[in-house]
Amino acid sequence: MRIGLDIMGGDFAPQSPLEGVRLVMQQGLAEEVVLVLFGDKGPLDAFLSDHNLAGHPQIEVVYTTQVIDMAESP
Repeated sequence: MRIGLDIMGGDFAPQSPLEGVRLVMQQGLAEEVVLVLFGDKGPLDAFLSDHNLAGHPQIEVVYTTQVIDMAESP
């Protein structure tokens, strides 16, 4: 199972979603679960490196360059 997470969305992003990733990785994921993190390269790489999660087989990163603002129409 692959679970996609928008790291740059929500209040207190990207720190809060990344802390959630850190906590779930500490507790352990089932072998079949892969977290797919979507967000800016700088904050993602720094966080994963600082917490020894860079290159973890259960974490994939998709770097994004664009932002959709709350005021934009679908």
